[in-house]
Amino acid sequence: MICGLARATRNDIDKAWEAVGPAARPRIHTFLATSEIHMKYKLKMDREQVIARAIDSVAYAAACAGMSSSARKMPDVATLSFST
Repeated sequence: MICGLARATRNDIDKAWEAVGPAARPRIHTFLATSEIHMKYKLKMDREQVIARAIDSVAYAAACAGMSSSARKMPDVATLSFST
């Protein structure tokens, strides 16, 4: 299994897929900063927007390959992500 690491953006997921797509068992691992400080100052998003981004990126990556996800500080985001 070959796994590419991508931020929770479609562009990064596309780049990861370009790298791992030819593998026999490709996988993409997405991540998203979810602490209050990251949401406010880095992402400039509220909690609902971060949850929507997480769900969208997981669904998008899953359409490309097997995938996994990390959502630090907000375990409910990871749970929501994996239910898509």
